[in-house]
This record gives sequence, C-alpha cells and structure tokens, in this order.
Amino acid sequence: MDEKEKKAQARLHKGYRRLGTDHPVCVICGYRGHPDAFERAHIAPNKFHDEWAILCRNCHREQSECEKDKPYKPETQNPQMETIAHYLLGLAKFLELISQTLLKFGEWLLEQAAHAVPYTPDLTKETD
Repeated sequence: MDEKEKKAQARLHKGYRRLGTDHPVCVICGYRGHPDAFERAHIAPNKFHDEWAILCRNCHREQSECEKDKPYKPETQNPQMETIAHYLLGLAKFLELISQTLLKFGEWLLEQAAHAVPYTPDLTKETD
C-alpha cells in the first residue's frame, strides 16, 4: 500500500470513528455509503439534548430545516419542560421523514408485486 492509499484509508477510518460504526446507514432513507456522506444529526438542538442519529447529508438538511427558526437554548421559565418539548418535536420530525420513506417503499413494493412471478412457498419441507 503506497502513501496515498494509506492516507485514504486513514480518512476512511476517521469517518467511521466519527459515526461510531463501520457500516453507516441513514435512518431516514436507508442510504449506505462512504462515511463522508453522513452526518450526526441531533434529534433536538444539542443545547436541549445530546442524542443523535446518523443521517445522509440530504436527509439531515431536510430534517434540520424546521429547527432554523427555533431557539438553541431554553428560553422559558420551565427549561426542563421546554427541553422535553423540543426533543419530542425533533423526534416527530425524524418519524415524519421515516414515515414518508416507508410509504414510498410500500407503494414501490406493491407495484413490483403486480409484475412479479407468483410466490407459492413449499410448506411441506421441514426447516432445521
């Protein structure tokens, strides 16, 4: 392995360490690929909570768009309740985007099923 390949491998492993996995997958769209295509997305702004998920850059932009007009630190007299509210709103956005992906996949699968060869499992065979 020459010096150029070593540097490329080092960058690749650094990206995997940043994400905490050697097999990153976007939790919204299912994209799999090079670690530089992924980001750690906070479920709620990190002043409210520190939990995150792995998203591809496209899904992260879409997910975080709704956060741009929100405060990044508690502003009310009840910061604990505000923190919970921001966490739930962030989680709801994640679930909304995941739901859209599931709907698209379900529609695609139904379309594929209409053109697929009929599936008739052999129920007489025993499995180990």
